[in-house]
Amino acid sequence: MLGNYSADPNSGPRDSSRSSQQDEMTSYFEAEFCEMRPELLAYAAATSGDPDCAEDIVQQAQCLAWERREQYRADGNLRGWLMRMVYFKALSHRRDRAREGRLVFNEEIVQRIAEKAEEVVTGEAQRVTALKECLEKLSPEQRQMLACVYARGETVPEYAKKYRLSVQACYKTLSRLRIRLRECVERRMKEE
Repeated sequence: MLGNYSADPNSGPRDSSRSSQQDEMTSYFEAEFCEMRPELLAYAAATSGDPDCAEDIVQQAQCLAWERREQYRADGNLRGWLMRMVYFKALSHRRDRAREGRLVFNEEIVQRIAEKAEEVVTGEAQRVTALKECLEKLSPEQRQMLACVYARGETVPEYAKKYRLSVQACYKTLSRLRIRLRECVERRMKEE
């Protein structure tokens, strides 16, 4: 986590620790932006009612967050802070569309959609976190098999040939791994 980061814009560089803290904050923001991007895109699409503009909305929100990063409290909820910025950029987008004469929902409906979208996005983020934790419990060989077949797009026969395994054994292993991961994710989701 972050150290004691001072967001006082009036304080000058008194020592090298301030520069180090800024570097730490910059790295933290960059990593979090990348990790949250799919969530923010889904939220922007749902909140704005315009999936085609979600990318622009998120980019504007991230630029705004970057400009205001010194206002962010290191012990705060970065996800919530960014979601709020996306929400306001989406509202701005909706107002622009309304001025152009396009049909848009009223703000009460958008607020309800935003709340529901945040619940869904949060649930998906929790599922992804649970899946990552469950994947860590697998052996390196099992993770490699999943990565080759599902992430890199190798076919099961290609994988089997590459590692000199029977195709049938690979299919059985993948089936067992999927079941194991599904059950693990479900258990973790119930725990939360």
